[in-house]
Amino acid sequence: MEHSVAFRYFLLYRQWLDPARWPGAAAPSGTTAEGFYPLQSGMPLSAGLWERTRRTYASILSQPPSEIELAGLSRLLGLAADGTQIMVIEAPAHQRLRRWRQHASGFSTAALGALRQATREQHVMFRRVPASRVIPADGWADFAHPNVGGAERFSEWLGARVGTAVQAGRLKEPSPRATRVSVAQG
Repeated sequence: MEHSVAFRYFLLYRQWLDPARWPGAAAPSGTTAEGFYPLQSGMPLSAGLWERTRRTYASILSQPPSEIELAGLSRLLGLAADGTQIMVIEAPAHQRLRRWRQHASGFSTAALGALRQATREQHVMFRRVPASRVIPADGWADFAHPNVGGAERFSEWLGARVGTAVQAGRLKEPSPRATRVSVAQG
């Protein structure tokens, strides 16, 4: 939410449609200069939050991948054939969630395997995130999202990987005029 302008504008639009939110938005401290509610990142990583996260992910892992999402991934990776540079990055997750996902179902392993295979076939770079080494213990807003500090560390890690890929010739250095970054999160 803190790093996707499109998502933040969607949230702002959603807030405009909810009259219950109008008084808070109109208050002097209600929104930032960009028009968004200020975000105080971080929730205590409590047992209750863990149980809610686990139930949510158990529901997700019990379903097969969406055909629409798979078709979208295929179209996105297909852009590499036209010369578009693509680098697929695993979304970081708190180590506790990551370990639980790996043992709760074969979905994560199968999905990562399929993703790895698809990226190889299209000659697209794929990077897993060693979240426990990249994002410090106090760098999480909840079990699935880094807070501002965690996002900064993740961005530094990702920037270093992109820089290394450019230096190694696996990615071309982008033209300042032609740079476009798209972020999809699943």
